[in-house]
Amino acid sequence: MNNRILICGDSFSADFKHPDSWVTFLSAEYLVDNLSCAGISEYKILQQLKSKVTQLDRYSTVIVSHTSPNRVHIKTHPVHSKSKTHFDADLIFSDTVYHHEQNPADIVLETAKNYFVHIFDENYYQEIYYLIQEKIKTILGNRKVIHLDNFHVPNNIGLKNYTCLPKRLNLSDGHINHYDIKSNIRIFEFVKAQL
Repeated sequence: MNNRILICGDSFSADFKHPDSWVTFLSAEYLVDNLSCAGISEYKILQQLKSKVTQLDRYSTVIVSHTSPNRVHIKTHPVHSKSKTHFDADLIFSDTVYHHEQNPADIVLETAKNYFVHIFDENYYQEIYYLIQEKIKTILGNRKVIHLDNFHVPNNIGLKNYTCLPKRLNLSDGHINHYDIKSNIRIFEFVKAQL
């Protein structure tokens, strides 16, 4: 049987080449194509998947690491566009505020911060998030998929095999895909058991 895995997602599934990452553990045992990128929105996760749509039959399993519904898609991030890990990042409020405090004269960061403070509508972005997930669900059809959530977002559209990792596995924060080593081992074992 084909043991090739496609991973699409954000920093929780990105391959940072850390030896104790669940992604590294998985790559040591399976053929893994990982398109994940730190800081991206659900829209860009959909674009990752679309980039492989004609090749999906090559994969025995697709893993989708869903991101926060509060990420706002942008073409080019005002801070991270030249980053090796966050080159395709989108905006999120906490990151925008942090970088605006570091660069208070930056008009783009000020505009982005003001968008979140004065205009951002959480209900709208939640609805868009679910519409994008519907598209992901349609593209993947009946394929074997593991949906991973790290943000406690309800599975309102009925994605099969959807798991809120922090809740299900009692994970601890850390610096390896946002979790400690023990949590990365638990994620790897959880994912491997579903393959």
